[in-house]
Amino acid sequence: MPHKPPSQSGDATPLASSRDPLLDEAAELLLRLKATPDDRALATDVVAWKNRSEHHARAWAAAEKVWLLTGLLGAEQAVFRSRDVRRHTRGRPARAARRWGIVALAAAACLALVVAPSVQLRMQADYRTATGESRTVTLADGSRVQLDTGTAIALDGGANRRGVKLLAGRAYFQVAHDPARPFHVTAEDVTVTVTGTQFDVGMTDRVVDVMLAEGAVRTTYPHGDVRGESVMRPGDHFQFDRRARRASSSVVAIGSIAPWRRGKLLTEGATIADIVDQLRPYYAGLIVVTDGELANRRVTGAFDVRDPVEALRTVVAPHAGRVRSVSPWLIFVSAS
Repeated sequence: MPHKPPSQSGDATPLASSRDPLLDEAAELLLRLKATPDDRALATDVVAWKNRSEHHARAWAAAEKVWLLTGLLGAEQAVFRSRDVRRHTRGRPARAARRWGIVALAAAACLALVVAPSVQLRMQADYRTATGESRTVTLADGSRVQLDTGTAIALDGGANRRGVKLLAGRAYFQVAHDPARPFHVTAEDVTVTVTGTQFDVGMTDRVVDVMLAEGAVRTTYPHGDVRGESVMRPGDHFQFDRRARRASSSVVAIGSIAPWRRGKLLTEGATIADIVDQLRPYYAGLIVVTDGELANRRVTGAFDVRDPVEALRTVVAPHAGRVRSVSPWLIFVSAS
């Protein structure tokens, strides 16, 4: 593996804090399954999720391992003896105490998942941001890359090629003009090619999206057995659904591109599940949506990502949703 370069700008420092989105999703499913072990529909969904790919199966195995390592087997009595559990269950029947014990142990499991960095991502990344951080990297060719919270990139260039791989999160690119050496940004199977322009690229476990603020770019993506191609103009918004393997496009106002640079999240008709995905990198823990119907409700608005818990409350309020902070590392979003 090539040596990692030193910081190329005074305001850029390689960091080492990130999470695997599939691991987060596996942990969320595991928590729901532990909380409702008799839910047959959920159990079926879990089996289908694990069988989706080798990556999903490995993420599930890792989540189960963390669950066991945090002492869920044989630790129930220790949790029930804790002062915090007694305070929250005083006067309640044994079943309530048992449920709170599961939640407390789940919180411990979540903490282990959150603080354990992805080893593969750590090895691949040249620059990373931790939860709540945003950094700007100046590359050797003069291009500037602003990294959103929870973002990781790897340099992918050479003598005749300029490029970056987006490994996780979201970044805003201001590419120095050089027609002889196009600049490539790769996010999984999606590649953006430019000679000089400004654009935003984001990636979650659900979608890869590109928004163009200035200039023109060519985006290529999987399309059946061939590569699809989209030439974008300022204001174009390209999205690639990673699960359905389907591309779509729309037009947005230039001023609404990369609102995260101003600490904002803008949504128009997005599902609560999608909004939660976008807020997860700003929260140093796990967010669990326990109600599928609520997750599919749609919301339009502007939310402050600097306070993700309050943002969640604002998101679900129109649908009578509830946000409960069980611990500093675990939030449940549910119908009231």
